[in-house]
Amino acid sequence: RFIVNNTGTGANFHFAGRQLGSVALLSATSCSDLQSLSRDEGEQHFPAMTVVVGFLCRDGAVVASDSMLTSSMGQIPIAHHTGKKIAVLGGNQVFAFAGDQGQGDRFRFVADGNHAAIPNTHHPLHYPLTLAQLVLQQFQSTGIVGAFNALNLSTVLAFPHNGTHQCCVFDGPLQPRLLDAHHYYVAIGSGKLAADPFL
Repeated sequence: RFIVNNTGTGANFHFAGRQLGSVALLSATSCSDLQSLSRDEGEQHFPAMTVVVGFLCRDGAVVASDSMLTSSMGQIPIAHHTGKKIAVLGGNQVFAFAGDQGQGDRFRFVADGNHAAIPNTHHPLHYPLTLAQLVLQQFQSTGIVGAFNALNLSTVLAFPHNGTHQCCVFDGPLQPRLLDAHHYYVAIGSGKLAADPFL
């Protein structure tokens, strides 16, 4: 079972009274207790940032994000506004991104259009590898990757695979890595360094 939550108020998450600084661990059992929290006195203040977290759980995956979108010219952020960075896609996939909104939309479009390939792959990593190849080829054909190298995107994609739940992070130059029982959480975005100690 996949659970999606977009708090719409920044990088503060809360579950059943358990707060871990600016980001709280979310459970795969219920989303009804999620709510935004204001800062406590003991909480550390971080400047404006964006963060996406993914967790692989025994009975599913959790993907959550803040709502800050950053427009950029190349690698230079020029504006901040809020919006939705998380989506449920075809094939029961859950997608979230950090980085350039246009590049995130293009990745989402490719993943949504290729979900029928999931059950045809032997190993769960084959699907994310195929997506990375397709997205990078598309980016290269439009000048995002290559000499100009304006790639500014990291994503989390949760998907079912032959009766199992998978959660994959695409980081660096969109290199896929599946979460597993030993490495079951990830944070991406400019808030990664602030979020990691709380995960």
